[in-house]
Amino acid sequence: MTTYSIGIFSMALKFGSIMTLFESTFSMAWNQYLFRIVTEEKQKIMVVHMLEVVVPIIFMIALSIGLFSHEIIYYFADPKYIESSKYIACISFSISLLSVSTVMQTGPKVLSKTQYLSYSFFISCVTNLILLFLLTKEYQLLGVVWAMIIANSILVISSWYFSNKIYPIRFKLPLLLIEYVFGIMICSYLCFDDRELVCRIILEIVMIAFYLFLLWRAVNRYRRSC
Repeated sequence: MTTYSIGIFSMALKFGSIMTLFESTFSMAWNQYLFRIVTEEKQKIMVVHMLEVVVPIIFMIALSIGLFSHEIIYYFADPKYIESSKYIACISFSISLLSVSTVMQTGPKVLSKTQYLSYSFFISCVTNLILLFLLTKEYQLLGVVWAMIIANSILVISSWYFSNKIYPIRFKLPLLLIEYVFGIMICSYLCFDDRELVCRIILEIVMIAFYLFLLWRAVNRYRRSC
């Protein structure tokens, strides 16, 4: 990659990493919440419903950052970096997946079998390195950001797998998959240059309506489970 490409990626990473603030805050809050309910009879059910509540919120935030990244770069940075806007959605969405993996890691945390967390992170890191090597040469920056998404998706899957082995929780995986695929579709759309503001506003409205509906259902379920 050229120096210009590195500059573009650095700018995209800077704004995409806004999600890191939400992710780190959620992780701290989640650990406190988890150990507060660890003795509850319905603990597993509460974890399932909390995931249903959390996912729409973090995906809405991540995708909203991406949908208006063009304006964010234009007004808060330098217009010469406007190309970086098409990578921000992928970066912020990949970071949002870390919050999903945090919930999926409930089993090892509750049972204090943290070696399984290491296995998940190792698999994710190896996947990321391999994909960076394979995709960057062919697809440049697109290869980098999609490697991040795939690697963090693998982290979610491996976290669920190891947690399910030692502490089975019946997460609603089909629902999570639908939410995930919807987010991936938006990220894919935003990777193109011809993204009119009107189209993005319409997509933002559709996206918010979709996730708010799922959030409303999830909150009602959570209230009934408590």
